[in-house]
Amino acid sequence: DVLLLGPGGRAVYCGRTSEALQHFAAVGHECPREGVNPADFLIDLISVHTGSSAAALEDVQRIERLAAELGSSDADSWAAAHVAGSNVTTAPSSSPRLGTLRALWLLFGRAWMQTS
Repeated sequence: DVLLLGPGGRAVYCGRTSEALQHFAAVGHECPREGVNPADFLIDLISVHTGSSAAALEDVQRIERLAAELGSSDADSWAAAHVAGSNVTTAPSSSPRLGTLRALWLLFGRAWMQTS
């Protein structure tokens, strides 16, 4: 299994699911062992909390540090090196983003096919 975490279009982790917590512990964000769901920990780690501007700024800075640690511009090569033999394909980094209406249309079409 491969996990890619990328808030705001910046990759902060790309690799084996089983190694995600170990990666974040190595960069200073260790998941507490007791009473914390690892998935909730990861979501909280890459989320921007909007309760206060100070908290939001702190979250954005943390995400930027995590992205810099990974080297977001090299996320594709990092994934290829760390996920050997998993048939992972990555899109070119220069590919344009979908417009909102196009993305909604694609999601609608996928949902329609899944329920039909």
